[in-house]
Amino acid sequence: MKKLLLIGILCSYLNSHGQKDSTTDFKNAGEQEKYWTSEKFRTEYKKESYNRYFGPITVLNKTTYKYNTQIFIVTEPSKAIRQMFTLGILYPSLIALAGSGDSLTDGQSKFKNPFQSDTIGISNIEELTYLQISPQVKRFNCWVRLSGLANPLVYLFELTNEHATQQTSIEDFIKGASLTFFRQGWVII
Repeated sequence: MKKLLLIGILCSYLNSHGQKDSTTDFKNAGEQEKYWTSEKFRTEYKKESYNRYFGPITVLNKTTYKYNTQIFIVTEPSKAIRQMFTLGILYPSLIALAGSGDSLTDGQSKFKNPFQSDTIGISNIEELTYLQISPQVKRFNCWVRLSGLANPLVYLFELTNEHATQQTSIEDFIKGASLTFFRQGWVII
């Protein structure tokens, strides 16, 4: 009887404390997403070097950018952040390849169109200051909306500017930055 009671207590403890990723271990969804983000960088991080998009980039308006035949609609008020799109640091081919597990580091337009749409929505771009490792590296996440999916996907990325210091503005940082990590995270529900 004592063994059965001990097994019951042990099972109860493991059930309540054994799954770190359980939502019951987090005060809110924000804490859980921070955990997922940290884990994604910890387990999948490999510094890469992505070239900038080298084709024509047409700014259709303050929020819409055309890369050859693909379009990004970016709902981001910050001029500094919008530079990522006008400078070709982020471009549509990255989204398709990050979801497929392939790698695109040559800046070529190899857009795989799994959702029969050449328009991709980008929003909620956020610098992840809690993951800052040096003034030369900034990590971000964003929400990506694809045609055919009801909910947005979270993407994580890292920019590196070897010449940046603590005093470098975000605009100057992005101008001199290169994309060194880009991965699909999870679905926002």
